[in-house]
Amino acid sequence: MIIRSSGDAPGLGSPMRFYETRPKKTISAPQLGQHTKEILAELGYS
Repeated sequence: MIIRSSGDAPGLGSPMRFYETRPKKTISAPQLGQHTKEILAELGYS
């Protein structure tokens, strides 16, 4: 099952269905370069 989220890339939905439990909302994949500054800072770059 393919679902659409707020991002540009489609994602896969869970094929399992439970009557009493609602599935969690998925978040879209990070954008290209979205976390670059944080990762470089953790590695000691400024």
